[in-house]
Amino acid sequence: MPVFNPYRLKLLGGPVSMFNPDMVERVELLPGGFPAQYGDRLAAVLVVENREGARERRRWRGGASLIDMRAFVEGPLPGSRQNGSWIAATRRTYYDQLLNRLDSLPKGTVLPFFRDYQAKLVYDLGPEQKLHLNVLNSHEGALLKDLDVEDEDDEDFFTAADKFQFKSGFDNNLYSLGWANAISDVTLSDLTLSFFNDDWFFDLTTEDEFFRADIDMRKLDIREDLTHIASRNHHLQMGLTVADLITDITVEIRQDSAAYYEREPSDRRDEDGTMVERSIRLQNASTTTAFYLQDEWRRWHPRLLVLPGMRLDYSTFAREWVLSPRLGLSYALTSDLLGRVGWGFYHQAPNFVGLFERFEREIEWNLFETIVLKTERAQHVTAGLEWDRGQAHTAKLEGYYKHLDHLVVARDSTYQSIPDNSGRGHAYGLEVFLQRRPSTVARLSGWISYSLGVSKEGNPQDPLHYRDVDQRHTLDLIGRLRLTKRSSFDVRYSYGSGFPYTPVAIGSDGEPLFDTDGNVVREATNSRRYPAYRRLDVRLSWRRSAVGGRTFTAYLEIINALNRRNVFEYYWDEDYRRLVSYMLPIMPFFGLRLGN
Repeated sequence: MPVFNPYRLKLLGGPVSMFNPDMVERVELLPGGFPAQYGDRLAAVLVVENREGARERRRWRGGASLIDMRAFVEGPLPGSRQNGSWIAATRRTYYDQLLNRLDSLPKGTVLPFFRDYQAKLVYDLGPEQKLHLNVLNSHEGALLKDLDVEDEDDEDFFTAADKFQFKSGFDNNLYSLGWANAISDVTLSDLTLSFFNDDWFFDLTTEDEFFRADIDMRKLDIREDLTHIASRNHHLQMGLTVADLITDITVEIRQDSAAYYEREPSDRRDEDGTMVERSIRLQNASTTTAFYLQDEWRRWHPRLLVLPGMRLDYSTFAREWVLSPRLGLSYALTSDLLGRVGWGFYHQAPNFVGLFERFEREIEWNLFETIVLKTERAQHVTAGLEWDRGQAHTAKLEGYYKHLDHLVVARDSTYQSIPDNSGRGHAYGLEVFLQRRPSTVARLSGWISYSLGVSKEGNPQDPLHYRDVDQRHTLDLIGRLRLTKRSSFDVRYSYGSGFPYTPVAIGSDGEPLFDTDGNVVREATNSRRYPAYRRLDVRLSWRRSAVGGRTFTAYLEIINALNRRNVFEYYWDEDYRRLVSYMLPIMPFFGLRLGN
């Protein structure tokens, strides 16, 4: 089933997926041109398939270090005679507890933590039927107690008497029950009932002011997928999905009255004093319905695969039906080289949570529940090559162009502005992936990926500007060098060019500029960028066999080995000084793992 936020701990860079790698069988990123079975997305789709547990015998492994703990176990269902299996895993990080004890912790460092557990149960009802149950719970949090004044290393922004704290927390719960059924020798059915709950909060507390938002989003989803194998070269697939989405947002505010009235001029009350206190609740419920049909066949040439498809979506929030035709072609140029092209229309209905996250600082609270918006649209054109040399090497190259229209944007920056669908834009880019898989003969293994991307948007009144998600370059490298039969050296390097932001305009005297109404002047939208993100992690491991066929591994690891001060976020105080928070500093540690 679709999930809204499949990544955890973004502030660590990297990010950590909510799907434990011990549980995952296959991961595939589709940057564009994806088939009709995937919907309600404009940009890309991440496909994750969890594996089944072992049916022969029980297996386990676990490990612990100063910064994390993890455990994993799998095996056959008791009494099932290998007709079923189960698998479970858990993780917990301790970055927050370790960093909080450091006297030399750099100012402005964010203290994060993460924990999750995940399980899957599979049982064969018979030769043609199978039940599968998935359970997932994860929690991510972060704490920030101080901010650094940029370019003023000797100045503390907060004195000992000041009170400042920023906290955030994210809870995800996913439950799904599926029934796979071979209706006949050529027709397969997969029925899935799932429930997804995303609950998160963030609060900011200073000496006199307080702001907290709690967002609770619940989604109940039922999906039926049918596959009919007409022949060896012809597969027909169709599906129907109905989902209910309920959102409950609560906002609590304590703020200086003048600042609050500037934002909410219509919300003045007789009991207000110099400080305003408000509790605001916003609720929304919507239903989405989707039907897709896709036809995979080889007709004119055995090397040519044609995948036409169409998708029909309806959202009660947008109050409209949208049709998304799609076409994919792949051709085997050689036995090792495959070429692909794709085209299609893609739609994404706005939802209440997305509107709140993007516009809660730009429109009046009482306007949220009256907003009516249409579905955003994109047209994709993609082309790519994939080279597979046996089981050892893989290389992928893919380019894309996406024309965007009907985007939800705010026409201006005033608090009375109501978002509409007047936005348009485009995105284009290139994806490169190279992999050398581990083997008994190769000492060096790993993969490297590089992405080049440009994404712009605008409205009729303004020129196109870079979107908030625009990141020009990203590079990830993971490698392992086998030093001996028992030891290895691992390296991971991540690079990401900075995301854009809108800076405060500064005059020749070095002070912020203000207009005639006393409002600060800002430069062009998203005309500046955050510093690039760079992080190098290294690990030296030593492994040996222990008693009972178990494997014992000890390792020494350094996170952020170059001690790069990666910026997490910029902030501006009332004098428009720029403040900054940072991601993890250098962290050396030792860990152990044991398994069978």
